[in-house]
Amino acid sequence: MDWRHASMSGSLTWVKETTVASSPTPTVLYSELSPTLIVGLTLRGGAPADYIKFSTVTSVMHMAPHTVKLHLGEAAQVLLIAPDTQECLQWLDAIQLALSGKKGNFSSTEKLSSVRMTRSSPEPSVYISENGTSGLSEWGGKKDVLHKNDENHTGGAEEMLGNNGHQPL
Repeated sequence: MDWRHASMSGSLTWVKETTVASSPTPTVLYSELSPTLIVGLTLRGGAPADYIKFSTVTSVMHMAPHTVKLHLGEAAQVLLIAPDTQECLQWLDAIQLALSGKKGNFSSTEKLSSVRMTRSSPEPSVYISENGTSGLSEWGGKKDVLHKNDENHTGGAEEMLGNNGHQPL
């Protein structure tokens, strides 16, 4: 499937963690995923409250059973907590699809993105092969999936934006 068709929406609990903030505060936001970002809107009034640009995401981790962790550089990460496991996996799939276009994969997800994805879960681990297909692993522990262009990452617009490109609205 083409990364430009990545979309998802629903209520998620956002927990922002940085080395500066000592105690993160969970916030429930109506979240909308597009091919380039996730926007968190307030539940009352629908005002934008936060967003994450996919160009700033350095890795993705599935935390069992309801949580997806996005690393946004050395100092920041965001936990997105879904109401149930099935919805969490749908968010993870949509995020991975959107990230497949991050480094110039403008045609389809058959080519590999340059993002590092990690899954950690008591559930069976999912692996992604070089041809883009996925399957289940018998081993339920942490599994890193490195993509071909991991070593080739060069800076981009996120360095110019500061704060790892993650700016509250």
